[in-house]
Amino acid sequence: MFRRHVVAVGPDGEVDYPSAILDTGATHSIIPADDAERIGLFALGEEDILTASGRVVMAYTMVGIWVDGCNSGTYKVLLGPPGDEFSVGFDVISACQLLKLEE
Repeated sequence: MFRRHVVAVGPDGEVDYPSAILDTGATHSIIPADDAERIGLFALGEEDILTASGRVVMAYTMVGIWVDGCNSGTYKVLLGPPGDEFSVGFDVISACQLLKLEE
């Protein structure tokens, strides 16, 4: 499992995650709903997500994401359970080229 320093940025501040999970099996990143609310983010809609255990409907928002100092941009991020960890999805992983293949 890979971990990186992540900062999630919203209109009312930012949340620092010193050791966020890089989830190469996830398309989108997930931010805990309580952290999103604290930085002024709210649900913009819902998306049907296919997981290993089946389909679930999750709310999403848009958030600015910095990973190890790389401003990866603004992404659609799913709202996870309060108190959970921030996980970085493959869209952000690929934008910041966080995983490189060895030659």
